[in-house]
Amino acid sequence: MAEESGQDKSLPASARKIERAREEGQVARSRDVGHALVLGASFAMLGVLMPWIFERLTALMRTGLRFDRAALTDAYASNLIHGQLVAGLEIWAPFGIAGALMGAAGAVAVSGFIFTGKPLIPQFNRIDPISGFGRLFSAQSLVENLKLFVVLMALVALTGYIAWVYGGQWMAVTTMPLQSALPEAGFTLLKAVFWLIGFVIFVAVLDVPLQIWRHKENLKMTVEEMRQEHKETEGNPEIKNKIRQLQRQAARQRMMAAVPTATVIVTNPTHYAVALAWDEQTGGAPRVVAKGVDAVAAKIRELGAEHKVPLLEAPPLARALYTHVEIEQEIPATLYAAVAQVLAYVFQLNASLRGDALTPSAPSSIAIPAGMDPLESPPKTV
Repeated sequence: MAEESGQDKSLPASARKIERAREEGQVARSRDVGHALVLGASFAMLGVLMPWIFERLTALMRTGLRFDRAALTDAYASNLIHGQLVAGLEIWAPFGIAGALMGAAGAVAVSGFIFTGKPLIPQFNRIDPISGFGRLFSAQSLVENLKLFVVLMALVALTGYIAWVYGGQWMAVTTMPLQSALPEAGFTLLKAVFWLIGFVIFVAVLDVPLQIWRHKENLKMTVEEMRQEHKETEGNPEIKNKIRQLQRQAARQRMMAAVPTATVIVTNPTHYAVALAWDEQTGGAPRVVAKGVDAVAAKIRELGAEHKVPLLEAPPLARALYTHVEIEQEIPATLYAAVAQVLAYVFQLNASLRGDALTPSAPSSIAIPAGMDPLESPPKTV
């Protein structure tokens, strides 16, 4: 609430708050729409069933006004009452069914169908007398009561106008025979009800946008509520940063664990270090299993020396591999020739360690294609 937070609810409700309110059954509803649908359905049923209703009412009146010797028995009275009740139910059942269906349709006409049991959960704050007294004299309650008063006064005025217009016809019905009085009374009633239903529909048309606007106003949020929801939706920035930090640490640990499996480590020699792995059995292009700069590069070199992984200083190649190849990716075809020289040196070195060959000299310079070294100066334009 704005009063509780000390802030004005000036921000429109977020999609998450609207959805959460919908799950709790808080949607825009208009009772006037339900009233209009119920009365409209009853009016339609009355227009369709009027001839049949006249026949049934005529039969009921004839039966009820019949007096003979048989009417004096208890069995006749019991059968008469039972028959009158059944006939009355037959007449009013279509109106009851139509009214129930239209009442349900009116409940979902504005905001659609919602199935939730949350409104049935007891809310003890609703029975707080202090809060109830505040709601009784709230601005929303005053507006609703004012609207109800205006509608009631307009309905009274319309009823008086209908009575004035159709009063003569009602008086004339009392002097007619029963056979003609019932149809005349029915048609007069239809015309009077038509005016009333038209007024209720007019009120419902005005009430729907009013209820939608009020619902949106009630769901508006303060800046603090919007900020808190953003934290809940996107996550607390501090927690997210901590999670990213833990993820980076885990990724770095996995990367360092792969260094002992490398075939060679290409260095800058101090700022860059890239560990390459190549499996002679499976073939394929060499993969970058670890890479880093500065402190991470020093750690890679340290682990490589600890596990006797060959190191080769090739600054342009080390920078190119670090820049253009991600971890667990194969080297691009443009670097095949340069990396082949590195692997050839490693094979000769391993052979010398086994005593099968002389100790090779490290390549003094390994050329890489133009544009691969990030420190390479761009060509001058004439």
